[in-house]
Amino acid sequence: MTLSQDLRLRIVDLVGTGVSRRQAARQFKVGVSSAIRFVKQAEELGHVAPKKARKRKSRLDRFRADILGWIADQPGLTPTRSPIKKRHTPVNKNVAMFAQRAHAGANVRIG
Repeated sequence: MTLSQDLRLRIVDLVGTGVSRRQAARQFKVGVSSAIRFVKQAEELGHVAPKKARKRKSRLDRFRADILGWIADQPGLTPTRSPIKKRHTPVNKNVAMFAQRAHAGANVRIG
């Protein structure tokens, strides 16, 4: 969970008045490590803005061509009529939904 920039600034300001990081964390009901990190970030970078989230790669990225090929080969492919299910192999719900949206013509992005 991302804490507001206002709360981060209040923690840094309180520590600036001489209160320990642990006491500031306790007062604002945040984790000690968060208070320590906010103060360190303010000292090193001059701001306490949250870092941008890293974009994670999907585990399906390397199978993109295969999945799109399966969808193209089987126009009636749906989560309930998947040939994969007939082989008693569990079908990932995300893959099935991806196939359904891609077949419907939606602009589908993996990841």
